Amino acid sequence: MKLKAVFTVAAVFLATAPVITPGASVHAEPAVAGDYTFDETNVSEANQLLFSTDHLESITEPVRLVYNFKRTGILGKSFDDEVFVNIKKVLPSGRKNISFRFLTGKNKIRFPSANGVKLNFVFQAFLENDVRQMQRQTGGNALFFRNRIRHALAGDSQVVDATFDFDGETHEGKNIIVKPFSKKSVAIVSGSEKLYSRFSKYAGKTYIFTMSDRIPGGFFQISAVTPSDDGNQPLTSEVLTFLGIKIKKK
Repeated sequence: MKLKAVFTVAAVFLATAPVITPGASVHAEPAVAGDYTFDETNVSEANQLLFSTDHLESITEPVRLVYNFKRTGILGKSFDDEVFVNIKKVLPSGRKNISFRFLTGKNKIRFPSANGVKLNFVFQAFLENDVRQMQRQTGGNALFFRNRIRHALAGDSQVVDATFDFDGETHEGKNIIVKPFSKKSVAIVSGSEKLYSRFSKYAGKTYIFTMSDRIPGGFFQISAVTPSDDGNQPLTSEVLTFLGIKIKKK
Protein backbone atom coordinates (compact mmCIF):
# COMPACT_ATOMS: atom_id res chain seq x y z
CA MET A 1 0.00 0.00 0.00
CA LYS A 2 2.88 2.37 -0.64
CA LEU A 3 2.01 5.38 -2.73
CA LYS A 4 4.10 8.41 -3.63
CA ALA A 5 2.68 11.79 -2.71
CA VAL A 6 3.90 14.36 -5.22
CA PHE A 7 1.53 17.23 -4.48
CA THR A 8 0.55 18.98 -1.24
CA VAL A 9 -2.52 21.01 -0.27
CA ALA A 10 -3.45 23.36 2.52
CA ALA A 11 -3.19 21.73 5.93
CA VAL A 12 -6.31 20.35 7.52
CA PHE A 13 -7.23 21.82 10.86
CA LEU A 14 -7.50 19.16 13.52
CA ALA A 15 -8.89 21.64 16.01
CA THR A 16 -12.08 22.06 13.98
CA ALA A 17 -13.02 18.40 14.31
CA PRO A 18 -15.31 17.45 17.17
CA VAL A 19 -13.76 15.17 19.74
CA ILE A 20 -16.01 12.19 20.38
CA THR A 21 -16.46 11.22 24.01
CA PRO A 22 -18.28 8.11 25.23
CA GLY A 23 -22.02 8.57 24.78
CA ALA A 24 -21.66 11.69 22.67
CA SER A 25 -23.20 12.08 19.23
CA VAL A 26 -22.01 14.16 16.32
CA HIS A 27 -24.41 15.51 13.69
CA ALA A 28 -23.34 15.13 10.09
CA GLU A 29 -25.64 15.87 7.16
CA PRO A 30 -25.11 13.91 3.93
CA ALA A 31 -23.24 15.70 1.19
CA VAL A 32 -25.18 16.93 -1.80
CA ALA A 33 -25.36 15.11 -4.69
CA GLY A 34 -6.86 -4.73 -4.45
CA ASP A 35 -5.22 -1.82 -6.32
CA TYR A 36 -6.54 1.65 -7.09
CA THR A 37 -3.21 3.32 -7.72
CA PHE A 38 -3.16 5.73 -10.63
CA ASP A 39 -1.25 5.95 -13.86
CA GLU A 40 1.22 8.79 -13.35
CA THR A 41 1.08 9.60 -17.08
CA ASN A 42 -2.57 10.60 -16.69
CA VAL A 43 -2.92 12.55 -13.46
CA SER A 44 -6.49 13.84 -13.43
CA GLU A 45 -7.68 16.34 -10.84
CA ALA A 46 -9.53 13.49 -9.14
CA ASN A 47 -6.34 11.47 -8.88
CA GLN A 48 -4.44 14.45 -7.51
CA LEU A 49 -7.01 14.81 -4.73
CA LEU A 50 -7.13 11.09 -3.97
CA PHE A 51 -3.55 9.95 -4.48
CA SER A 52 -1.31 13.02 -4.36
CA THR A 53 -2.70 14.90 -1.36
CA ASP A 54 -1.41 14.70 2.20
CA HIS A 55 -4.76 13.88 3.80
CA LEU A 56 -3.17 13.48 7.25
CA GLU A 57 -0.90 16.53 7.23
CA SER A 58 -2.26 18.41 10.24
CA ILE A 59 -2.64 15.42 12.53
CA THR A 60 0.19 15.78 15.02
CA GLU A 61 -0.64 13.12 17.60
CA PRO A 62 -2.16 9.62 17.68
CA VAL A 63 -5.93 9.83 17.12
CA ARG A 64 -8.77 7.70 15.84
CA LEU A 65 -10.83 8.91 12.86
CA VAL A 66 -14.40 7.66 13.26
CA TYR A 67 -16.81 7.08 10.38
CA ASN A 68 -20.38 5.82 10.10
CA PHE A 69 -21.04 3.25 7.38
CA LYS A 70 -24.60 2.74 6.18
CA ARG A 71 -25.78 0.21 3.62
CA THR A 72 -29.33 0.19 2.22
CA GLY A 73 -31.00 -0.86 -1.03
CA ILE A 74 -32.92 -3.65 -2.70
CA LEU A 75 -29.87 -5.87 -3.16
CA GLY A 76 -28.25 -7.19 -0.03
CA LYS A 77 -28.90 -6.67 3.66
CA SER A 78 -29.17 -3.17 5.14
CA PHE A 79 -27.10 -2.26 8.20
CA ASP A 80 -25.34 0.54 10.09
CA ASP A 81 -21.79 0.12 11.37
CA GLU A 82 -18.58 1.98 12.12
CA VAL A 83 -15.19 2.31 10.48
CA PHE A 84 -12.07 3.39 12.38
CA VAL A 85 -8.79 4.69 11.00
CA ASN A 86 -6.21 4.64 13.78
CA ILE A 87 -3.28 7.05 13.54
CA LYS A 88 -0.95 4.94 15.65
CA LYS A 89 2.23 6.98 15.35
CA VAL A 90 3.34 10.31 13.92
CA LEU A 91 6.84 9.99 12.52
CA PRO A 92 9.45 12.81 12.61
CA SER A 93 8.94 13.21 8.85
CA GLY A 94 5.23 13.94 9.42
CA ARG A 95 4.21 10.65 7.87
CA LYS A 96 1.95 8.32 9.85
CA ASN A 97 1.64 4.68 10.81
CA ILE A 98 -2.02 3.71 10.50
CA SER A 99 -4.32 0.76 11.01
CA PHE A 100 -7.99 0.04 10.25
CA ARG A 101 -11.10 -1.49 11.67
CA PHE A 102 -13.46 -1.74 8.73
CA LEU A 103 -16.92 -2.81 9.92
CA THR A 104 -17.66 -5.51 12.49
CA GLY A 105 -19.03 -9.05 12.78
CA LYS A 106 -19.91 -10.81 9.54
CA ASN A 107 -19.33 -7.61 7.56
CA LYS A 108 -15.79 -7.04 8.83
CA ILE A 109 -12.98 -6.88 6.29
CA ARG A 110 -9.38 -7.09 7.44
CA PHE A 111 -7.03 -4.61 5.83
CA PRO A 112 -3.29 -4.48 6.53
CA SER A 113 -1.71 -1.68 8.50
CA ALA A 114 0.34 0.89 6.57
CA ASN A 115 3.49 2.61 7.82
CA GLY A 116 5.03 5.91 6.76
CA VAL A 117 2.06 7.16 4.75
CA LYS A 118 0.45 10.52 3.98
CA LEU A 119 -2.80 9.24 2.49
CA ASN A 120 -6.00 8.28 4.28
CA PHE A 121 -6.59 4.84 2.82
CA VAL A 122 -10.20 4.76 4.00
CA PHE A 123 -11.29 5.51 0.43
CA GLN A 124 -9.44 2.45 -0.89
CA ALA A 125 -10.97 0.29 1.83
CA PHE A 126 -14.42 1.61 0.88
CA LEU A 127 -13.84 0.82 -2.79
CA GLU A 128 -12.49 -2.67 -2.08
CA ASN A 129 -15.54 -3.46 0.04
CA ASP A 130 -17.76 -2.15 -2.75
CA VAL A 131 -15.96 -4.28 -5.36
CA ARG A 132 -16.41 -7.40 -3.24
CA GLN A 133 -20.14 -6.70 -2.98
CA MET A 134 -20.48 -6.38 -6.77
CA GLN A 135 -18.50 -9.57 -7.23
CA ARG A 136 -20.89 -11.43 -4.91
CA GLN A 137 -23.96 -9.99 -6.59
CA THR A 138 -22.88 -10.76 -10.16
CA GLY A 139 -20.29 -13.54 -10.01
CA GLY A 140 -18.08 -11.18 -12.00
CA ASN A 141 -14.33 -10.70 -11.80
CA ALA A 142 -13.20 -8.32 -9.03
CA LEU A 143 -10.29 -7.19 -11.21
CA PHE A 144 -12.73 -5.92 -13.85
CA PHE A 145 -14.58 -3.78 -11.28
CA ARG A 146 -11.34 -2.46 -9.77
CA ASN A 147 -9.94 -1.53 -13.16
CA ARG A 148 -13.12 0.22 -14.24
CA ILE A 149 -13.09 2.40 -11.13
CA ARG A 150 -9.38 3.15 -11.47
CA HIS A 151 -9.59 4.05 -15.17
CA ALA A 152 -12.73 6.15 -14.71
CA LEU A 153 -11.06 8.17 -11.96
CA ALA A 154 -8.09 8.76 -14.26
CA GLY A 155 -10.04 9.87 -17.30
CA ASP A 156 -13.79 10.18 -16.91
CA SER A 157 -14.41 11.90 -13.58
CA GLN A 158 -15.77 15.29 -12.57
CA VAL A 159 -14.49 17.52 -9.78
CA VAL A 160 -16.92 20.23 -8.67
CA ASP A 161 -17.16 22.66 -5.77
CA ALA A 162 -19.37 21.44 -2.94
CA THR A 163 -20.74 22.51 0.40
CA PHE A 164 -21.82 20.26 3.26
CA ASP A 165 -23.06 20.61 6.82
CA PHE A 166 -20.99 19.16 9.63
CA ASP A 167 -21.23 19.70 13.37
CA GLY A 168 -23.56 22.68 12.97
CA GLU A 169 -21.49 24.53 10.38
CA THR A 170 -21.43 24.73 6.59
CA HIS A 171 -18.09 23.84 5.01
CA GLU A 172 -16.69 24.09 1.50
CA GLY A 173 -14.97 21.27 -0.30
CA LYS A 174 -14.83 19.29 -3.53
CA ASN A 175 -16.98 16.50 -4.91
CA ILE A 176 -15.31 13.91 -7.12
CA ILE A 177 -18.09 12.32 -9.18
CA VAL A 178 -17.58 9.24 -11.31
CA LYS A 179 -19.73 6.62 -13.08
CA PRO A 180 -17.33 3.76 -13.89
CA PHE A 181 -19.97 1.41 -15.34
CA SER A 182 -21.86 3.73 -17.67
CA LYS A 183 -22.08 2.63 -21.29
CA LYS A 184 -19.67 5.42 -22.25
CA SER A 185 -17.14 4.39 -19.61
CA VAL A 186 -17.30 0.64 -20.32
CA ALA A 187 -17.06 1.25 -24.09
CA ILE A 188 -13.27 1.56 -23.91
CA VAL A 189 -12.98 -2.07 -22.77
CA SER A 190 -12.49 -4.82 -25.34
CA GLY A 191 -15.71 -6.82 -25.72
CA SER A 192 -17.62 -3.99 -24.07
CA GLU A 193 -21.06 -4.88 -25.46
CA LYS A 194 -21.04 -8.26 -23.76
CA LEU A 195 -19.66 -6.78 -20.55
CA TYR A 196 -22.17 -3.94 -20.51
CA SER A 197 -25.04 -6.37 -20.97
CA ARG A 198 -23.83 -8.46 -18.04
CA PHE A 199 -23.32 -5.53 -15.64
CA SER A 200 -25.87 -3.08 -17.02
CA LYS A 201 -27.68 -2.80 -13.69
CA TYR A 202 -24.66 -0.81 -12.50
CA ALA A 203 -24.77 1.58 -15.47
CA GLY A 204 -26.13 4.41 -13.35
CA LYS A 205 -23.99 3.67 -10.30
CA THR A 206 -22.47 6.92 -9.08
CA TYR A 207 -19.55 7.38 -6.72
CA ILE A 208 -19.14 10.69 -4.90
CA PHE A 209 -16.08 11.50 -2.80
CA THR A 210 -16.68 14.64 -0.73
CA MET A 211 -13.33 16.05 0.35
CA SER A 212 -12.34 19.09 2.35
CA ASP A 213 -9.22 20.43 4.03
CA ARG A 214 -11.44 21.25 7.02
CA ILE A 215 -11.95 17.57 7.80
CA PRO A 216 -9.15 15.57 9.48
CA GLY A 217 -8.29 12.75 7.12
CA GLY A 218 -9.59 14.75 4.15
CA PHE A 219 -12.83 12.82 3.52
CA PHE A 220 -16.19 13.98 4.82
CA GLN A 221 -18.22 11.43 2.91
CA ILE A 222 -17.88 8.67 0.30
CA SER A 223 -20.96 7.22 -1.36
CA ALA A 224 -21.73 4.63 -4.01
CA VAL A 225 -25.37 4.53 -5.11
CA THR A 226 -27.02 2.44 -7.83
CA PRO A 227 -30.48 3.80 -8.73
CA SER A 228 -33.36 1.45 -9.47
CA ASP A 229 -35.37 1.58 -12.69
CA ASP A 230 -38.43 3.00 -10.93
CA GLY A 231 -36.41 5.76 -9.25
CA ASN A 232 -37.54 4.82 -5.76
CA GLN A 233 -35.41 2.77 -3.38
CA PRO A 234 -31.92 2.31 -4.90
CA LEU A 235 -30.63 -1.09 -5.89
CA THR A 236 -27.58 -0.47 -3.72
CA SER A 237 -26.47 2.38 -1.50
CA GLU A 238 -23.34 2.52 0.62
CA VAL A 239 -22.43 5.74 2.41
CA LEU A 240 -19.41 6.37 4.63
CA THR A 241 -19.60 9.61 6.66
CA PHE A 242 -17.02 11.21 8.94
CA LEU A 243 -18.24 11.61 12.52
CA GLY A 244 -15.23 13.03 14.32
CA ILE A 245 -12.07 12.07 16.19
CA LYS A 246 -11.19 10.28 19.37
CA ILE A 247 -8.01 11.36 21.12
CA LYS A 248 -6.01 8.36 22.23
CA LYS A 249 -5.27 8.20 25.95
CA LYS A 250 -1.61 8.65 26.82
